[in-house]
Amino acid sequence: MTVTTSSVTAAADPRVPWTVFLAAAVLGLATAVVRYLGVNGFSNDHYLYLAGAQQILFGEWPTRDFVDIGAPLMSVTSAAAQLVFGRTLVAEATLVSIAYALASAAVVFAAWRVSRSLLVAVAASVLSIAAFPRSYAYPKLLLFAVAPLFIWAWVRRPTVARLAAIAVCVSVAFLFRHDFGAFLGLASFATIALAPGVGLPETAKRLGIFVGFVLVCLLPYFAYVQTHVGLIGYFQDAIAFSQREADRTQLPLAAIQPGHEARLFYLFRALPIAALIWLIADWRQGWSTHDLMAVPLVAAAMFVTATFLRDPLAARLPDVVVPVVLVGAWLAGRSMVVSSRLARTALIVVLAAMAVSTGVSLAAVERAPEQLHRTNLWLGAGELPRLLREKTSELQERFARAQLPDGRLLPLVPFFEYLDRCTTARHHLLVAGNAPEIYVYARRPFAAGQLWFVEGYFHSEHEQRRQLERATKQVIAFALVLSDQYGDWKSWFPRLDAFVQSSFRPLTEIPIDDERTVRVLVHGGLPPNGVDRSTGWPCFR
Repeated sequence: MTVTTSSVTAAADPRVPWTVFLAAAVLGLATAVVRYLGVNGFSNDHYLYLAGAQQILFGEWPTRDFVDIGAPLMSVTSAAAQLVFGRTLVAEATLVSIAYALASAAVVFAAWRVSRSLLVAVAASVLSIAAFPRSYAYPKLLLFAVAPLFIWAWVRRPTVARLAAIAVCVSVAFLFRHDFGAFLGLASFATIALAPGVGLPETAKRLGIFVGFVLVCLLPYFAYVQTHVGLIGYFQDAIAFSQREADRTQLPLAAIQPGHEARLFYLFRALPIAALIWLIADWRQGWSTHDLMAVPLVAAAMFVTATFLRDPLAARLPDVVVPVVLVGAWLAGRSMVVSSRLARTALIVVLAAMAVSTGVSLAAVERAPEQLHRTNLWLGAGELPRLLREKTSELQERFARAQLPDGRLLPLVPFFEYLDRCTTARHHLLVAGNAPEIYVYARRPFAAGQLWFVEGYFHSEHEQRRQLERATKQVIAFALVLSDQYGDWKSWFPRLDAFVQSSFRPLTEIPIDDERTVRVLVHGGLPPNGVDRSTGWPCFR
């Protein structure tokens, strides 16, 4: 099976038909509408970034003032969105919707580039939309859809300026999450190294320039980290966090039950391997531009399927959908130019069947019909303006029940209103457990430089000393003890627990349900300026 000369020329042709632009615009707009109308309460994990964004708007910064889990741009981007769209959930919903819209459009362009088929491009984008990834996973789709476009621009015309553009893309990915930058950096490195037609000295020069550009882009960030916590300690903490996360979310193959999830898992793992085998076979006959375009896709897909597919599998499958569907698009494009008509037809039929099977399984696992139904788009296009207005109004309402992420928040609303009356933004809260959404709805900064306390994370002696040091320098008005998490908190964070027990006194206990309560403690050494008329509690403003 060989590639025809015309297909190689087509792969290098940068012109894009207007129909591709139209498809990208339509699918991008549809994605934005579906994601915005489908917002129905951000998850607990998403509030990690929202609380971080709020902390930035209060004047504190990742790494310098609070622990960063290796994703500084996540909180910075959310903070920027709030500056533009206002400090309500409208900002985050708009950010997520735009990001997923851009990802869908980028998938159209990327899939068309490697397949030269509008049908394949649309199918790839629809599959990425049908996956319905979690709201905070937007960088996984957007970055892995956009990065190949930068890499292929260099493949078409290998200039220094385009190497710099790839480096900027990789650096941005690194700041969104460090492993994203590592994966895309290695995929870019492999593409540059395998580019045919130049000798070893020129290849080494290109690689050196690329690495140099990446280091220059990241140098300010590294200097910032070194100044405040030290690079060695920072990366040691990041590695420890990643190791703990990997241990907690291990996915033994024996635990994968037959069904849609298992079908997607094995298909997603197999497609990059199949593409790699095809590339190796092509290598023996001489590579084309079309083959080189597959390198970053295959590399990225193999990295993400090996690391992102963890427990719970259903929630992780959408995280790898973009690299996988782009590999599938490349395979489709490669199949269309196979010289043997019988082989070409068989390959196209097999890939089409895989695409249909993937769509059916994704829709089942990610509950696509349910996700679409809750947007209320079934009421008709004429209702769209009203639906958008109602969703915006709901997201602007601070305590809208449809958007509250956890059952414990509604009983805490009177306490949040008390904080509005009797505290200011300089008064920190200390939540003994994992409930970052409390900080966001309270509109108060978190204390001790730590927005979550979870078993096995950030509990070393060094980290606890740093937490206590930060806490003692802050004005902490209240500590909230979550009854269902206090046992773990006391066991894993004894230094902070001792600080709370010695410095705070009971104020009230708020029942959440039949089994859970939130015990509110007030700082005993913080002199009040008065008494709240509604509650009789101390006022500090």
